[in-house]
Amino acid sequence: MTINKTLTQLYQEKPGKVSLKWELYLKEYDRVLVEYQNNPVNILEIGVQNGGSLEVWSQYFRNAKRIVGVDIDQKCQSLVYSDDRIQVIIGDCCQQDVLEKITRQAAIFDLVFDDGSHQSTDIIKAFLLYFPKLSIDGVYIIEDLHCSYWANYEGGLFDPYSSIAFIKKLIDIINHQHWQNGISINLFLENFLIQSGLDPLTTNIDFLNQVHSIEIINSLCIIKKKAVQDNIISELTVRGFDDSIVSGDAKRVIEQAISVQNQNENIFSTLAYQNSADFDIKLAAIRDELISSKAIIQQKEQDIANLRHENYDLHKKLYEVTTQLNQFGEEIQSFNQIIESKHEIIRKNDQDIVKLHQELHEVNNQLIKFSDGLFIPLNKTLNRMKKKLEGGGARKISSLKGK
Repeated sequence: MTINKTLTQLYQEKPGKVSLKWELYLKEYDRVLVEYQNNPVNILEIGVQNGGSLEVWSQYFRNAKRIVGVDIDQKCQSLVYSDDRIQVIIGDCCQQDVLEKITRQAAIFDLVFDDGSHQSTDIIKAFLLYFPKLSIDGVYIIEDLHCSYWANYEGGLFDPYSSIAFIKKLIDIINHQHWQNGISINLFLENFLIQSGLDPLTTNIDFLNQVHSIEIINSLCIIKKKAVQDNIISELTVRGFDDSIVSGDAKRVIEQAISVQNQNENIFSTLAYQNSADFDIKLAAIRDELISSKAIIQQKEQDIANLRHENYDLHKKLYEVTTQLNQFGEEIQSFNQIIESKHEIIRKNDQDIVKLHQELHEVNNQLIKFSDGLFIPLNKTLNRMKKKLEGGGARKISSLKGK
C-alpha cells in the first residue's frame, strides 16, 4: 500500500527545479487539497517561473490527468519534464488565443492556481476567464494577495479596484439572493469589468452565482465552486416540538420574509450609493496615471544611472589614456635627455677632432720644418759628393786614355 506524502513533505524533500511557496500556503494546501489527492484531476497553474511546482503537483496528484502551466516568460519554453502529463504554454493567459491553447489541453480544470503577475487587473480578468472553466466542486486559489495592498501591483488599502476589493465583492455575490434590489451581478461588477478591459455589454458573468465559498488566509484566497442550487439558502428546517419561547410559526414567517424583503428604497442598497462610480473610475485612472508616471520616473532614473555609469567608464578610460600619455611623455623626456647626452658627446668628440686636426697640422708643420732642416743640408752635401765623384771619374778616364 502506497502512503501519500503531504505537500509539505514533498517540498521539504524536493530536488530538481526550484519552487517557492510560503510555509503557510503548504499547511493550508495540505488541509484543502487532500480530498483531491487521489482523484483524476486536471490542474492549471498560472505563473510557472522555474517550473518546480509543476513537478510537485505531479508527485502529489499521482492520478492527475493533465497538469498545465502557463507563463508569459519565453524562457519557460526550455523547461523539460519526464512526466508527459505536464505541459507548459507560453503567453498571456488573459489573451484569447492563449486561453484556447490551454483549453485544448483540458476543457475543464478541477484545480486552478493563480501565481502569475499579481497585478490586480490580471488577477480579476484571469478569474473571470477561468472560473467558468473550473469544474463543479473545483477549487480556484489565488496566491500572494499581499500585493493587492501595493501601488506597483495596482493596489492599496482603500483602492476600490484592487484584487482584494474584487474578492470582497464576490462575498456580496455569494449572498446575492438577499440583495432584493433588482441589481444584477453584471451591473454590480460593471466598473470592475471596465477596469479589467472587458466589455460589460458583451461579457456575461452570471456564472459567479456558482461561487460557493471564499476563504481568506494571509495572502491567500481559496474559492470553491458548486452548482447554483447548492448555493441557495433554500428552505428553513424546523425540528423538535417545544416552541414555548418562539413558536415554529414565527420561524416560518422569517423564512417567508427572506423572499419578500424589497430593498429598492434602502439607500445603502442602491446603485446611487455604490456609484460614486464616476469618482472611483477617476480615482482609478489617476492611480493608473500615477503608476505610469512612477514607471517613467523609474525608467528615467535608470537612464540617469546608466549615463552615470557610462560617464564613470569614460572618466576611467580618460584616466587610463591620460596615465598612458603621461608615461609616454616621461619616456619621451627621458629619450630626449639621452639624445641630448649623445649630442653633448658628439659635440665633445667634434671638439676633440678639431683639436686633433690642429695638433696634426702642427705636427705636419714641424715635420716640414724638420725635413727642411735635415734634407736641405743633406742635399747640398750629396750634390757636392756627386760633383766630386763626377769630377774624379772624368780625370781617371782621361789618364787611361793617355796610356
